[in-house]
Amino acid sequence: MRSALAFGLLLGAQPSLAQVAYDNFTGEDTFFRIGWSVIGASPTHPLSISQGEQFVSAATGLVGRLTVAMGHTDGSNAVLFRLYGDEAGTLGGQIGEPVFCHTEPSSLGLPAARTKIGMSGSDWFVREGGRYWLVAEGDVESSHAWQLNLVGDSGRHYALDSRSGGPEYSTVQHGTFRLDLVPEPGTWLGLVGLALLLRRRKR
Repeated sequence: MRSALAFGLLLGAQPSLAQVAYDNFTGEDTFFRIGWSVIGASPTHPLSISQGEQFVSAATGLVGRLTVAMGHTDGSNAVLFRLYGDEAGTLGGQIGEPVFCHTEPSSLGLPAARTKIGMSGSDWFVREGGRYWLVAEGDVESSHAWQLNLVGDSGRHYALDSRSGGPEYSTVQHGTFRLDLVPEPGTWLGLVGLALLLRRRKR
């Protein structure tokens, strides 16, 4: 009976653990060896380039982690991510707070270029079926490569290049990223119950 209960608790926890709002990595978490440039300007180098991808959320909830295939190529390795709503195929209002992180020194599709970012305090909330934009901005004197996906995912793309004077939208191959949601409360209760049960069995 106890074994059956433990198995039931584990099964009950799995659906919430599997909630992913968006994912265009391959099953092996690989990605293409080239990508979009994300550059932050400086007083001596005024060029800046921001890149963004439109996506449709596959689930509803608070984003708990962002995993992005982005490598540091030159200068500072600091980058800022923002989440926006969608307004007729363009950037809408910003959702939550921007998320600051550092990328690893790689731009050739190596595993080191897969950066995992905790989203505590960001308040990025998405709804199933809703359209959103993930936008990357380089920090001062930074340069990164947002590497393209290998699963054939393409769609609306946003680019803001300081040389063009305004945002440009196109339909192209998307940069690679994954948005994992915070597990639902029931998940944590199930896991806590399972841990307590296994602890009792060991006594």
